[in-house]
Amino acid sequence: MSNLNLKEVKIAYGENLAVKDELVFNLDPLNMEDENSWGDAKLYGFNGVEKDENGNVISGFSGKDFNFDGVDDYIEIYSDSDFSQEGITIETYGVLNDESLIGNIYKGSVGEPVKNAFKYWCGNTACYATPDNVNFEVGGTFFQGVATGTAYQCQNARNDFHIPLNNNEIYEEEAYVTFSLKEDGSFYVLVDGKKVAEDKFNPEYVEHYKEYLSNKEYPIIIGKSTNADIFTCRKLKTYAIRLYNKALSEKEAMDNYEKTVAYRELLENN
Repeated sequence: MSNLNLKEVKIAYGENLAVKDELVFNLDPLNMEDENSWGDAKLYGFNGVEKDENGNVISGFSGKDFNFDGVDDYIEIYSDSDFSQEGITIETYGVLNDESLIGNIYKGSVGEPVKNAFKYWCGNTACYATPDNVNFEVGGTFFQGVATGTAYQCQNARNDFHIPLNNNEIYEEEAYVTFSLKEDGSFYVLVDGKKVAEDKFNPEYVEHYKEYLSNKEYPIIIGKSTNADIFTCRKLKTYAIRLYNKALSEKEAMDNYEKTVAYRELLENN
Protein backbone atom coordinates (compact mmCIF):
# COMPACT_ATOMS: atom_id res chain seq x y z
CA MET A 1 0.00 0.00 0.00
CA SER A 2 3.03 2.28 -0.07
CA ASN A 3 3.27 2.62 -3.83
CA LEU A 4 0.86 5.55 -4.06
CA ASN A 5 2.28 8.94 -4.92
CA LEU A 6 1.08 11.79 -2.72
CA LYS A 7 1.19 14.17 -5.71
CA GLU A 8 -1.46 12.02 -7.37
CA VAL A 9 -3.76 12.23 -4.36
CA LYS A 10 -6.61 14.71 -4.56
CA ILE A 11 -7.56 15.72 -1.02
CA ALA A 12 -11.28 15.98 -1.53
CA TYR A 13 -14.39 14.59 0.07
CA GLY A 14 -14.51 10.81 -0.19
CA GLU A 15 -11.40 10.64 -2.39
CA ASN A 16 -9.77 8.11 -0.07
CA LEU A 17 -12.86 5.93 0.21
CA ALA A 18 -13.79 2.84 -1.72
CA VAL A 19 -17.48 3.17 -0.78
CA LYS A 20 -19.26 6.53 -1.00
CA ASP A 21 -22.91 5.48 -1.37
CA GLU A 22 -25.10 6.12 1.69
CA LEU A 23 -22.23 7.80 3.55
CA VAL A 24 -23.95 10.01 6.13
CA PHE A 25 -20.94 11.28 8.04
CA ASN A 26 -17.18 11.23 7.43
CA LEU A 27 -14.73 12.62 9.95
CA ASP A 28 -11.38 12.10 8.25
CA PRO A 29 -8.06 14.00 8.56
CA LEU A 30 -7.78 14.05 4.76
CA ASN A 31 -10.96 16.08 4.66
CA MET A 32 -10.44 18.50 7.50
CA GLU A 33 -10.10 21.41 5.06
CA ASP A 34 -13.28 20.46 3.24
CA GLU A 35 -16.41 21.60 5.04
CA ASN A 36 -18.44 19.06 3.07
CA SER A 37 -16.69 16.25 4.87
CA TRP A 38 -18.76 17.00 7.97
CA GLY A 39 -22.09 16.62 6.23
CA ASP A 40 -24.99 18.35 7.97
CA ALA A 41 -23.34 18.46 11.39
CA LYS A 42 -23.14 20.82 14.36
CA LEU A 43 -20.04 20.90 16.56
CA TYR A 44 -20.31 21.69 20.26
CA GLY A 45 -17.54 22.49 22.73
CA PHE A 46 -14.80 22.87 20.14
CA ASN A 47 -12.98 26.21 20.35
CA GLY A 48 -10.12 25.78 17.92
CA VAL A 49 -7.22 23.58 18.97
CA GLU A 50 -6.85 23.08 22.73
CA LYS A 51 -3.74 21.56 24.31
CA ASP A 52 -2.83 20.22 27.74
CA GLU A 53 0.10 21.39 29.86
CA ASN A 54 2.43 19.07 27.92
CA GLY A 55 1.45 20.48 24.54
CA ASN A 56 -0.69 17.49 23.50
CA VAL A 57 -3.84 18.31 21.55
CA ILE A 58 -6.88 17.34 23.62
CA SER A 59 -9.59 19.04 21.57
CA GLY A 60 -9.83 19.55 17.82
CA PHE A 61 -7.60 18.57 14.92
CA SER A 62 -3.91 18.00 15.73
CA GLY A 63 -2.88 17.51 12.10
CA LYS A 64 -2.87 13.75 12.52
CA ASP A 65 -5.95 12.95 14.59
CA PHE A 66 -9.17 14.54 15.79
CA ASN A 67 -9.76 14.84 19.53
CA PHE A 68 -12.75 15.14 21.85
CA ASP A 69 -11.76 16.37 25.33
CA GLY A 70 -14.33 14.33 27.28
CA VAL A 71 -15.70 17.52 28.88
CA ASP A 72 -18.02 19.28 26.45
CA ASP A 73 -16.97 18.21 22.94
CA TYR A 74 -19.51 16.41 20.76
CA ILE A 75 -20.95 16.45 17.24
CA GLU A 76 -24.65 16.34 16.44
CA ILE A 77 -26.01 15.21 13.07
CA TYR A 78 -29.59 15.30 11.87
CA SER A 79 -30.29 13.03 8.94
CA ASP A 80 -33.30 12.16 6.80
CA SER A 81 -31.98 8.61 6.55
CA ASP A 82 -34.03 5.74 7.94
CA PHE A 83 -31.31 3.53 9.39
CA SER A 84 -33.78 0.74 10.16
CA GLN A 85 -34.26 -0.25 6.51
CA GLU A 86 -30.88 -0.99 4.91
CA GLY A 87 -28.74 -1.52 7.98
CA ILE A 88 -25.95 0.60 9.40
CA THR A 89 -22.16 0.54 9.27
CA ILE A 90 -19.84 2.33 11.68
CA GLU A 91 -16.13 2.63 10.94
CA THR A 92 -13.74 3.86 13.64
CA TYR A 93 -9.99 4.27 13.23
CA GLY A 94 -7.76 5.73 15.90
CA VAL A 95 -5.64 5.39 19.01
CA LEU A 96 -6.35 2.72 21.61
CA ASN A 97 -5.27 3.56 25.13
CA ASP A 98 -6.63 3.48 28.66
CA GLU A 99 -7.89 7.05 28.50
CA SER A 100 -9.60 7.44 25.13
CA LEU A 101 -12.12 5.69 22.92
CA ILE A 102 -11.80 5.67 19.15
CA GLY A 103 -15.55 5.78 18.56
CA ASN A 104 -18.78 6.59 20.39
CA ILE A 105 -22.08 6.97 18.56
CA TYR A 106 -25.51 7.49 20.09
CA LYS A 107 -29.01 7.95 18.65
CA GLY A 108 -31.85 8.96 20.93
CA SER A 109 -33.59 11.92 22.50
CA VAL A 110 -31.50 14.77 23.89
CA GLY A 111 -31.90 16.68 27.16
CA GLU A 112 -34.03 14.15 28.99
CA PRO A 113 -33.49 10.77 30.68
CA VAL A 114 -33.32 7.95 28.16
CA LYS A 115 -33.79 4.26 28.92
CA ASN A 116 -34.22 3.02 25.39
CA ALA A 117 -31.72 4.01 22.72
CA PHE A 118 -29.13 2.95 20.16
CA LYS A 119 -25.62 3.32 21.60
CA TYR A 120 -22.28 2.07 20.23
CA TRP A 121 -18.76 2.51 21.55
CA CYS A 122 -15.31 1.27 20.60
CA GLY A 123 -12.27 1.44 22.85
CA ASN A 124 -11.41 0.63 26.41
CA THR A 125 -13.25 -2.04 28.39
CA ALA A 126 -16.59 -0.79 29.69
CA CYS A 127 -17.81 -3.79 31.69
CA TYR A 128 -16.28 -5.19 34.86
CA ALA A 129 -17.55 -8.63 33.86
CA THR A 130 -15.21 -8.65 30.86
CA PRO A 131 -12.28 -11.09 31.35
CA ASP A 132 -9.05 -9.61 32.61
CA ASN A 133 -7.19 -10.47 29.41
CA VAL A 134 -9.40 -8.15 27.37
CA ASN A 135 -8.24 -4.53 27.25
CA PHE A 136 -10.38 -3.13 24.44
CA GLU A 137 -13.79 -3.94 23.01
CA VAL A 138 -16.66 -2.98 20.77
CA GLY A 139 -19.82 -2.64 22.78
CA GLY A 140 -23.26 -1.17 22.76
CA THR A 141 -26.77 -0.95 24.14
CA PHE A 142 -29.29 -1.10 21.35
CA PHE A 143 -32.36 -1.47 23.55
CA GLN A 144 -32.82 -1.51 27.32
CA GLY A 145 -34.63 -4.38 28.98
CA VAL A 146 -34.36 -6.94 26.15
CA ALA A 147 -31.67 -9.61 25.91
CA THR A 148 -29.50 -9.43 22.79
CA GLY A 149 -29.57 -13.18 22.13
CA THR A 150 -25.98 -13.20 20.90
CA ALA A 151 -22.86 -14.99 22.06
CA TYR A 152 -21.53 -11.54 23.02
CA GLN A 153 -24.38 -10.70 25.37
CA CYS A 154 -23.26 -9.19 28.67
CA GLN A 155 -24.39 -11.30 31.61
CA ASN A 156 -24.64 -8.30 33.92
CA ALA A 157 -26.65 -6.11 31.56
CA ARG A 158 -28.34 -8.49 29.14
CA ASN A 159 -29.23 -5.64 26.76
CA ASP A 160 -25.50 -4.90 26.27
CA PHE A 161 -23.16 -6.63 23.87
CA HIS A 162 -19.38 -6.70 24.39
CA ILE A 163 -17.03 -7.93 21.67
CA PRO A 164 -13.33 -8.25 22.64
CA LEU A 165 -10.96 -6.61 20.19
CA ASN A 166 -7.76 -8.31 21.28
CA ASN A 167 -8.14 -11.72 23.03
CA ASN A 168 -4.64 -11.73 24.53
CA GLU A 169 -3.34 -9.82 21.49
CA ILE A 170 -2.00 -6.38 22.37
CA TYR A 171 -2.53 -3.72 19.71
CA GLU A 172 0.26 -1.28 19.10
CA GLU A 173 -1.59 1.89 20.01
CA GLU A 174 -4.15 1.98 17.20
CA ALA A 175 -6.83 -0.05 15.44
CA TYR A 176 -9.31 0.15 12.58
CA VAL A 177 -12.71 -1.27 13.55
CA THR A 178 -15.72 -1.88 11.30
CA PHE A 179 -19.15 -2.75 12.72
CA SER A 180 -21.68 -3.68 10.04
CA LEU A 181 -25.30 -4.41 10.97
CA LYS A 182 -27.92 -5.72 8.52
CA GLU A 183 -31.60 -4.87 8.76
CA ASP A 184 -32.39 -8.39 10.06
CA GLY A 185 -30.04 -7.94 13.05
CA SER A 186 -27.09 -9.97 11.74
CA PHE A 187 -23.71 -8.29 12.12
CA TYR A 188 -19.96 -8.73 11.88
CA VAL A 189 -16.94 -6.89 13.28
CA LEU A 190 -13.59 -6.47 11.53
CA VAL A 191 -10.46 -5.29 13.34
CA ASP A 192 -7.61 -4.20 11.06
CA GLY A 193 -9.23 -6.16 8.23
CA LYS A 194 -9.65 -9.37 10.25
CA LYS A 195 -13.07 -10.69 11.26
CA VAL A 196 -13.28 -11.04 15.04
CA ALA A 197 -17.04 -11.50 15.48
CA GLU A 198 -20.19 -12.52 13.63
CA ASP A 199 -23.65 -13.11 15.09
CA LYS A 200 -27.29 -12.04 15.04
CA PHE A 201 -29.48 -10.18 17.53
CA ASN A 202 -32.78 -11.84 18.36
CA PRO A 203 -36.00 -10.61 16.66
CA GLU A 204 -37.38 -8.88 19.75
CA TYR A 205 -34.18 -6.90 20.23
CA VAL A 206 -34.14 -5.89 16.56
CA GLU A 207 -37.78 -4.83 16.62
CA HIS A 208 -37.23 -2.41 19.50
CA TYR A 209 -33.94 -0.79 18.47
CA LYS A 210 -35.31 -0.16 14.99
CA GLU A 211 -37.71 2.31 16.59
CA TYR A 212 -34.73 4.51 17.36
CA LEU A 213 -32.93 3.98 14.08
CA SER A 214 -36.05 4.94 12.12
CA ASN A 215 -36.88 8.05 14.14
CA LYS A 216 -35.59 11.01 12.12
CA GLU A 217 -36.21 13.44 14.99
CA TYR A 218 -33.45 11.81 17.01
CA PRO A 219 -30.00 13.13 16.10
CA ILE A 220 -26.90 11.02 15.67
CA ILE A 221 -24.46 12.14 18.36
CA ILE A 222 -20.73 11.44 18.24
CA GLY A 223 -18.74 11.79 21.44
CA LYS A 224 -21.68 11.92 23.85
CA SER A 225 -24.03 9.27 25.23
CA THR A 226 -26.10 8.36 28.28
CA ASN A 227 -25.15 6.33 31.30
CA ALA A 228 -27.73 5.87 34.06
CA ASP A 229 -29.85 8.61 32.45
CA ILE A 230 -26.99 11.13 32.59
CA PHE A 231 -25.46 12.52 29.41
CA THR A 232 -21.69 12.08 29.39
CA CYS A 233 -19.10 13.40 26.94
CA ARG A 234 -16.46 10.84 26.00
CA LYS A 235 -12.76 11.36 25.39
CA LEU A 236 -11.87 10.29 21.85
CA LYS A 237 -8.70 10.23 19.77
CA THR A 238 -9.63 9.28 16.24
CA TYR A 239 -8.26 9.25 12.71
CA ALA A 240 -11.66 8.56 11.17
CA ILE A 241 -15.27 8.03 12.18
CA ARG A 242 -17.70 7.11 9.42
CA LEU A 243 -21.37 6.31 9.42
CA TYR A 244 -23.23 4.61 6.57
CA ASN A 245 -26.93 4.09 6.08
CA LYS A 246 -26.25 0.60 4.74
CA ALA A 247 -24.60 -2.63 5.82
CA LEU A 248 -21.28 -2.76 3.99
CA SER A 249 -20.27 -6.13 2.63
CA GLU A 250 -17.01 -7.57 3.93
CA LYS A 251 -15.37 -6.76 0.61
CA GLU A 252 -16.54 -3.14 0.76
CA ALA A 253 -15.31 -2.86 4.34
CA MET A 254 -11.93 -4.32 3.40
CA ASP A 255 -11.62 -1.94 0.45
CA ASN A 256 -12.33 1.04 2.72
CA TYR A 257 -9.84 -0.23 5.29
CA GLU A 258 -7.04 -0.72 2.78
CA LYS A 259 -7.53 2.65 1.08
CA THR A 260 -7.82 4.57 4.34
CA VAL A 261 -4.71 3.00 5.86
CA ALA A 262 -2.79 3.58 2.63
CA TYR A 263 -3.69 7.26 2.56
CA ARG A 264 -2.83 7.65 6.21
CA GLU A 265 0.57 6.10 5.54
CA LEU A 266 1.11 8.73 2.86
CA LEU A 267 0.27 11.49 5.32
CA GLU A 268 2.69 10.10 7.89
CA ASN A 269 5.56 9.74 5.41
CA ASN A 270 5.24 13.07 3.61
